[in-house]
Amino acid sequence: MPYNEIKFIGFIAMLIFGGIFVLRWLYRDELLLDQLIGFVIGPILFIMPFYIKILKETKNRLLYLGLIIF
Repeated sequence: MPYNEIKFIGFIAMLIFGGIFVLRWLYRDELLLDQLIGFVIGPILFIMPFYIKILKETKNRLLYLGLIIF
């Protein structure tokens, strides 16, 4: 599946950015915007392949039923 790489990158982004974000927040009581942005983008990249897969399956079903003509 070509989207496994996107899931992996999203997971790694959540671990790196999220881990450092939480550690800095707990130990130094500071929040850095770049780490917050990375922590927000990580789950988006992790969930996106599942969403794309569902969209493709739905499109194929509708094409099979003749409800969409492309």
